[in-house]
Amino acid sequence: MKILVTYYSKTGNTAKIAEKIARELKADLDVTSFNEKTSEMNFNKEVDKYDLVIVGGPVQAFNLHPAMQIYLKKNKTKINRVAFFCTYSLYVGNTFKTMKNLSKVPIAELKIKSGKLNSSENQIKEFCRGMR
Repeated sequence: MKILVTYYSKTGNTAKIAEKIARELKADLDVTSFNEKTSEMNFNKEVDKYDLVIVGGPVQAFNLHPAMQIYLKKNKTKINRVAFFCTYSLYVGNTFKTMKNLSKVPIAELKIKSGKLNSSENQIKEFCRGMR
């Protein structure tokens, strides 16, 4: 099975989790670059070439960061199967609800609190277990 982990990371927290997930699943990794002023974004991999796309981003204002909202809108019809993850400081809010509305029902969801990044190995392994 061909897997892609794609993400946007504003502070580096989401990047750390994305890299751990990609290593665990031996998946390709794609960073989304996003210009906050113009809402322009770039991503490198074609999602329709993958059996599973794992999409992640930070929570901002109790919702998914706008960069990944745009990403999901642009790729909604191209993604075969999807899983979601997010990093957050206080509260996840509507993040996963938004992700489902912009994509499809995920096979798995993972949320990691910013203060727990270094102790997230077991959560990540459990998240990845059902995707092999």
